[in-house]
Amino acid sequence: TIDYGVVIKINAIDGNYCWIKRYYSGNVNQNSDYYSVPMIKGGVEVNSILYNMGNLIVLPSDQNVIFAINSDSGEELFKIDEGFAEYRRYLIGADTTGYYVAGSKGVRKYPFNNNKMLWQSEIKENFGKGVLSGNTILFPSNQSIYVIDTHSGKKLSILTLNLNKPNIPLGNIIANGTFLISTNIYGINVLNEVDLLINNLTTSIS
Repeated sequence: TIDYGVVIKINAIDGNYCWIKRYYSGNVNQNSDYYSVPMIKGGVEVNSILYNMGNLIVLPSDQNVIFAINSDSGEELFKIDEGFAEYRRYLIGADTTGYYVAGSKGVRKYPFNNNKMLWQSEIKENFGKGVLSGNTILFPSNQSIYVIDTHSGKKLSILTLNLNKPNIPLGNIIANGTFLISTNIYGINVLNEVDLLINNLTTSIS
């Protein structure tokens, strides 16, 4: 579990603490109720933890740093603290080769075992959240969706949609191979036959 400057590992059988990792949190007010929730936190939008080969990748919502922690000992292995708002505002997802984070300017991929960025894909006019779909990332930009290769970070193509709302960006998107769902403050758009859409309506990027 994670929040308020603390990562805790709890034994699933007896409920005892295995270890406690403390990190600085600029949003914790020591003079106020510990359980009062700040309106705006300084980290990712949702607390996220990934497990890989005995290590944890921790993305806290109350600090703009990614931590790697040994899951057995709680020892900090490394951290990532650059490019937060532009490329690390939220977690898109992960696969066996690494994990994907994104922000206002695009997407980054990091490996599990060190803090060296594997690739960065810059995309302008990003007003929503992308999604991991197979070997690609579908990433919204205004009323278009970029199809990004997860291995190289190359923009493979761009899918342009006509929502009959010229000034409204797509917002957050969800895709499962059959449906593509876009949500924004004005409502929900649902498109079916996603694979057919991507094949027929995309423009290759050279």
